[in-house]
Amino acid sequence: MSNSKWMVIANPKAGKNKVLEEWHLIDSALKGAGVEFDSVFSKSKYHSIELAVKAVRDGYRNIIAVGGDGTIHEVVNGIFLQKEVPTDDVRLGVIPAGSGNDWVKMYGIPADYVKCAEIIAAGRVVKQDIFRVEVEESKVKQSRYMINGSGVGLDAVICRECNAMKEKGQSGKWIYVKAAAKSFLKMSPKLFRVEVDGEIFFKGKALSVALANGVYSGGGMIQAPDAVMDDGMVNVTVIGNMSRAKILVRFKELFSGRIYQIPDIYHTVGKSVRIFIEGDEFPVEVDGEVIGGTPVELAVLPKALSIVC
Repeated sequence: MSNSKWMVIANPKAGKNKVLEEWHLIDSALKGAGVEFDSVFSKSKYHSIELAVKAVRDGYRNIIAVGGDGTIHEVVNGIFLQKEVPTDDVRLGVIPAGSGNDWVKMYGIPADYVKCAEIIAAGRVVKQDIFRVEVEESKVKQSRYMINGSGVGLDAVICRECNAMKEKGQSGKWIYVKAAAKSFLKMSPKLFRVEVDGEIFFKGKALSVALANGVYSGGGMIQAPDAVMDDGMVNVTVIGNMSRAKILVRFKELFSGRIYQIPDIYHTVGKSVRIFIEGDEFPVEVDGEVIGGTPVELAVLPKALSIVC
């Protein structure tokens, strides 16, 4: 039996404990907007996935994720792992309170708790695409569901470095830039093969491949300036065989929306993607979470999730 109330799944550690410290403001904003809800805090990494599965199983069809992009990613994966109802029967609302908050920029969802609560209370829904991403970990295939973006190669190395810095208590708008600078020194071009819709799109040495549903990633970096959330397509951006010096000189352009104007950048769109890297498994990130390694297979699930925005 479905429940008309919202289930709020909050990550208390998001934004360097911001959610825990400001929970009274979030609670007050939702109640002030007339949103009826129950709430639960996640206790560990991936716990929000379990909580979302349980919420749907318990009859909730309205879920609010409170936290950053990682929290949203986990809640979305819970919605797609549950088997009770079609995924687009579940409405997802978001109160952004993380360090990057890249996905919400596409919808103009503000950081203001009162305004977020008013948006959720109004209940305007759009449907957006979700992507199933298959990776390998210790030669075993596993799947994740991507709401915003994924990266193979340098992207994933930067995310791993960034997450390690966060675990040490670092935060702020420049953390991704710091992580990128450290990662450049460790990363060298690898031999990639990228297939889009069954055809070879790129083959050769490259640093990274970005797979995007949203425009923004990495705390505001724009690797897919023309991405559309509901067009049934994934944007593929390959950063080719560029020197470290060239990357550092052009790095600010990754935040300007002019990435396609940089030499050695290759871009296309498609409905399915396969990525191979010569040698051992190489790290893959999905929505900022490093989840496994290459090879990678991606498939589009058109308009598979209902977003309140």
